[in-house]
Amino acid sequence: MSLTDIPRRGLSPLWIIALFLSFTETVLGVAVTQTHGGIQIALTSFVISFPPIVSGLFFLVLWKKPYVFYPPAEFSKEVDVKTYVEAMQSSRQTPQTTPVSEAAIRSIETKITTISAALEKTNDPKQQVALLLQGAVDAVKESVIRIDSRPMFGIEGRIWEEPFDPEMAVRDFLDNLYFAMKPWGLAVYTYGTVWAIKNLESNDILLSIGRDWARRNGMNDDHRAIGKVGLHGGAMLEIIPLDRS
Repeated sequence: MSLTDIPRRGLSPLWIIALFLSFTETVLGVAVTQTHGGIQIALTSFVISFPPIVSGLFFLVLWKKPYVFYPPAEFSKEVDVKTYVEAMQSSRQTPQTTPVSEAAIRSIETKITTISAALEKTNDPKQQVALLLQGAVDAVKESVIRIDSRPMFGIEGRIWEEPFDPEMAVRDFLDNLYFAMKPWGLAVYTYGTVWAIKNLESNDILLSIGRDWARRNGMNDDHRAIGKVGLHGGAMLEIIPLDRS
């Protein structure tokens, strides 16, 4: 292998920080041994306190803006800098979801006409109460989607509910699922290659959604409404691993 075949990698921000800290500590360490009295005490105090200060600032930046520690060379054509930064920022912003209570209220409002018509057919107070309660229960059920990640993560997986808004973009819905599963080490932008959604009602695996599907169809991302891609309130979905062999 020739030297030209070896990939050249520039200094990352982490290397720059490490070199700066090492150089500063080395120079100040030498200076401490060459001084006396109050100056030596002051330099010694600074040498001792400087690393914790830098460490504190480092972890603060790491928590707030982790993407600044990655140089452009670390990104590929599939995941560019802009896309990665947007994904990292979205994990710290208010989720692009509708609260369950609001979704339930809207669902109940759409059922008012149906419930009212049913109530007019009976004068029995008990039956009227039962109809009202059943309508409210159905509305709440239809305001969420149940997600089961156990097929993907085994006993470590869990079942949870995501608020359903038929106008929510597929991109935002998949982002919500990803951040819910991020603690298990799921890599970013792997829907359709590592994992996918399975609709238990139809037994279909939804592969015609997501970022990879959008790119294959000449779009930057999947901004379609989830209500238009086969998802509906009350659905039961599984997170399944995809066979990449």
